Amino acid sequence: MNNEPLSSASNPLIKDVRALEDKKARDERGQFFLAGLRDITGALQAGWVADLLLATPDLHLSPAERQILDRSAARRQLITPQLASRISGRDNPQALLAVLRQRWAVPSDLAQGLWVVLEDIRDPGNLGTIMRTAVAAGAAGVALVGGCCDPFAPETIRASVGTFVHCPVLRLSQADFLAWSATYQGQIVATHLIASQDYRQASYSSPALLLMGNESAGLSDALADRATMRVRIPMTELAESLNVATATALMLYEMQRRVL
Repeated sequence: MNNEPLSSASNPLIKDVRALEDKKARDERGQFFLAGLRDITGALQAGWVADLLLATPDLHLSPAERQILDRSAARRQLITPQLASRISGRDNPQALLAVLRQRWAVPSDLAQGLWVVLEDIRDPGNLGTIMRTAVAAGAAGVALVGGCCDPFAPETIRASVGTFVHCPVLRLSQADFLAWSATYQGQIVATHLIASQDYRQASYSSPALLLMGNESAGLSDALADRATMRVRIPMTELAESLNVATATALMLYEMQRRVL
């Protein structure tokens, strides 16, 4: 760790870190920004690779936390608390910040277990919440189809409350997903407003894909037609729809309850 804390936001190293606020930079560099000792040590323990660790002089580590950080080959740099606040955009800055490498699942991973397939999900809060629920419910991972928001955006990561490190994520175009799923041997379940079968009375099996659509438009016809089973979540006439993260949670727990 360099002994003199950086204090200037115009430092080239800090500019590189702050550039990761932009999705284009994250995509081009294959990196993302993470704040907080708990989340960073959790990511490192889960096998994520850090390229840079930024710490304030008042960072306090337990022996276990120090051991985790010492195993990382990341570059280390001290920064002032004021600069940490500017980088993280928070009034109460975290004492440890990091630049980590993105990692992605591959299509062959979809063949095992229960995967949530999200089409054109646009709200990072919804995506992060679904990732958190997927981990809690024991799903294998989340596949993003079409124009979904970024799983490595700060808003997504915050909504996942650190569980993103345990949630494999796959990204596919709609065409690539349709081509891959044409030979899929498992069950493909879609929630649909015009489905006649109650999701609580359906029979589920493993492996399976759970298809969930865009917040306002729902699933495209192309993906809905790929489903081997369509189910509905009953609602009173006072509500037109459920939030996609809420609907996903209901489906995941019911599917897991029936299979396990």
